[in-house]
Amino acid sequence: MVSQQEIKGDIGIVGQAFLPAAIYKGLEGLPEVRLRSADALFGSLARLPGAEALPSLERAGEVADAGFSKLLASAKVGMAEHELAAEIEYAMRAMGAEDCRFMIARSSQPDIGLPPAGSATLATGEAILVVMAASYQRYWVELGQTLCLGRVSQEVVAGHKSATALFRRFAEGLTAGADPQFTNRCLEESGVSAAERRSIIAYGAGNGIGLDLVEKPLLGVDRGVTIRDGMVLTLRVCLQGRQCGSALISRPYRVTSRGLELLVSEGEELVTVAA
Repeated sequence: MVSQQEIKGDIGIVGQAFLPAAIYKGLEGLPEVRLRSADALFGSLARLPGAEALPSLERAGEVADAGFSKLLASAKVGMAEHELAAEIEYAMRAMGAEDCRFMIARSSQPDIGLPPAGSATLATGEAILVVMAASYQRYWVELGQTLCLGRVSQEVVAGHKSATALFRRFAEGLTAGADPQFTNRCLEESGVSAAERRSIIAYGAGNGIGLDLVEKPLLGVDRGVTIRDGMVLTLRVCLQGRQCGSALISRPYRVTSRGLELLVSEGEELVTVAA
């Protein structure tokens, strides 16, 4: 194609290390063609989706919302986790999702993290922590929520209250010009317990999203970078453990000079469905 269309000058290649040697040698031998690595450019498109990507990101948010609505409509006591996951994936695929993720944790199993859905059935009175993610035209959005089946225990209410307060601190700190370490400062200033801090760090306080579900910057981890206008990031607070309760909130935001734009419509409230 390069030869037929008489393309000349620089040609950017993404993933040069994975390009078959025969193709690379063939391109290299063409006259007036210079091969250049385009990995950095591709990475910048992932970290800073342009205005042309916004409709895809917004649509991915609508897909995640559809999955959440299906969660509320379908979750019931005695239902297997994988059955619930299948219902949610179907709803998101019907909205145009190209790929989906679904992970679930339960207050009755505080020592188990956020694995994919299994064969265990949902039980009355427990909190379930659900993460669902969907991609549309390769752009990802993540939504995480705490859901209670039947009567809500005071322990779950207290855990969710703590998670909500910290999540709002994170949202206040996520601004253009901030550094990714702002989440660590929020943890220090909020006075969370050692167990809560360990859980939040273990599950991640958030990260960039774009052409992959996890992009840089990693909040609380990366240094020497600045959050910029146009970046899209997930904020996340996950409490899961015997000493910190069970609560999860994660939401995708677009950073703008005017403030944060939420890419999904669901709020932070603790959600209860009839047992």
